[in-house]
Amino acid sequence: MTVRLAVYHQCFRNQKATAFALQAFFRHNPGVPYFLWSDAGDDFSGIASHYADVIFRRSEVNAGKNQYTLDNLVEVFSRIKEVAELTRADLILNMEDDVLTRSKITIQPGTVCSSLHVPGNRLPVACTRLLREKYQLEPLQDWYGMAGGCFLNGSLFRDQWPLIQEFVFRDYPLLFREGGLAVSHEDILFHLIHAIAGLHPEHRSYVRQFTRRSRFSPLRIYDIVRYGHAPLLHNFKKYY
Repeated sequence: MTVRLAVYHQCFRNQKATAFALQAFFRHNPGVPYFLWSDAGDDFSGIASHYADVIFRRSEVNAGKNQYTLDNLVEVFSRIKEVAELTRADLILNMEDDVLTRSKITIQPGTVCSSLHVPGNRLPVACTRLLREKYQLEPLQDWYGMAGGCFLNGSLFRDQWPLIQEFVFRDYPLLFREGGLAVSHEDILFHLIHAIAGLHPEHRSYVRQFTRRSRFSPLRIYDIVRYGHAPLLHNFKKYY
């Protein structure tokens, strides 16, 4: 069975980095529906026009990636819902300007979503308490990492919208009151909503965290060992 992919790429004002990310992605993965969404930033329609599979959107709401207000969280989840509904994708790649595509993305059997293991990213206590006390779920891991280069579940945003609304309007205000800014990051909230839906955000080999202190070379032994054959590298800030 072929897994249907789509891309959600939130951009702002770094046109050079955005153009580089698109070029690298389509070099290896042509034909994938790609939503390039300006977060109340620049007009990226010129960049989008170079690719037949890119759909450009621009929002008047600057949602950002963290410190979400309730309205901003609704905005981000609604964008992803639109991507899921229009493409009927099974998995949606959460793309960012600092994600380098190194090769063709091949989805492993059984993947329902994926996360990036970043040492030190521990789930705040308020999040684990929510999972245990309201949803009777024991967290399968105490870390989070559903940032750039990770896959969101398309069916979750397309078919389980009432569950997402319950989380946004009932859980998030209480969660924010207890945990403050520490719980308001995109990669934490994506992790939580998948866990609540029974979709374990597994650490798969699709993406690795790039170490800024090093210069990446696909031929250098250090980089081969550190990054393996992961098709995506997160935190690759060549144009920052």
